[in-house]
Amino acid sequence: MPTYDVPEEYMPRMVRIAKEFVPYEIHVMPSEFALYWTLPDQQAIRYTVGIGRPGLYEAGEFYVGAKKEWPSWTP
Repeated sequence: MPTYDVPEEYMPRMVRIAKEFVPYEIHVMPSEFALYWTLPDQQAIRYTVGIGRPGLYEAGEFYVGAKKEWPSWTP
């Protein structure tokens, strides 16, 4: 398995968030290239992510109903 050297600024990290965020949700901030997994006590884990090219990203709220290893996907 290949190994990678990930620059420190791209590593996941704990951050404080506003109190209006509910714990155990995922929030994607395309302008920041960031995904936040919210936790209790105004904490979140911030991950650096890639965002789809313009026209493929759709803002909104979405429910994740299942987790699959190799899901099919269509826009």
